[in-house]
Amino acid sequence: MGFDKPLTMAAVATLLALGVVSLYGIYDYAMKSRADPAFAYSMAYLDFMQKMDRLAFPFAVAFILILAICIPKRIVPERYLIPPSALLLVVAFGVYLKDYRLALGVVLTFALALQAGVFALTLAGKELHFHSVGYKKRVGSTLVHLGIVAIALSIVQPSWVILEPLTVFWGATAAIGIGMLLLFYTRSGGNG
Repeated sequence: MGFDKPLTMAAVATLLALGVVSLYGIYDYAMKSRADPAFAYSMAYLDFMQKMDRLAFPFAVAFILILAICIPKRIVPERYLIPPSALLLVVAFGVYLKDYRLALGVVLTFALALQAGVFALTLAGKELHFHSVGYKKRVGSTLVHLGIVAIALSIVQPSWVILEPLTVFWGATAAIGIGMLLLFYTRSGGNG
């Protein structure tokens, strides 16, 4: 239970910050479009998009790093997570200096592969470290994480994903939806 609450709080705060950035972007876009109806077709729009990317990037990276800690803790005891997470952060930062999309892609690919392994182990009934109690809730939690990482990877590095973007989107949406149903609408404990 050691990392569960802080990771959940960090994820919620990060998603809230991304939401605020998104709302600011919508407002800023609306004001600029009202002032210049051709704004979306101008060079100023490209500057606007780059500004929004710069504003959202730290929060997106923070969320991905939270996932990079949250997913492995299912398999690895928490006391062993800090050194590999720090190493992953250093590698991601080093790659970021060259290409931020590549850095995010590397972290997300690692997280997706690890989450697919966690999903397989969970389906097989292996005892992993979950906050949720019950087989269905653990499968639900795994599906939610798997869907989030798949969507994020398809956005950050679409050429790395062998499926069509809409196929990934709908598959990940289904995984997240089924995961949420299992998490919130099944009983805790036992096999439920």
